Amino acid sequence: MINIGFNLASLLGLFDLPLSVAIFALTLQLIADKNRVQDSTVAFDIIQIVLVPLSLLICGAILILQGWRLDPLLFLVMLLLHLIIIFMWTKDFLLHRRAASRHNE
Repeated sequence: MINIGFNLASLLGLFDLPLSVAIFALTLQLIADKNRVQDSTVAFDIIQIVLVPLSLLICGAILILQGWRLDPLLFLVMLLLHLIIIFMWTKDFLLHRRAASRHNE
């Protein structure tokens, strides 16, 4: 039996699914551009392209299916972890764009 409730946790889970696909696609583009601009660490690139989108996808599915049972404090922890992931990815993307624009000049 699957119970799906509609609350903030399920909304965060619904936000995670397209976010994981977007992070995967844009990270592929970032890595392709990074290889043209500078040498990069392959291990970190593999972790970033596999682990981050996969963890967001799994967390999103868990939040959609089991978010109605989530304690409010655990939801706060999940929300903060998602904000950290989004911040770190955005920072990485913006720093790469800045480095690429300097390299093209």
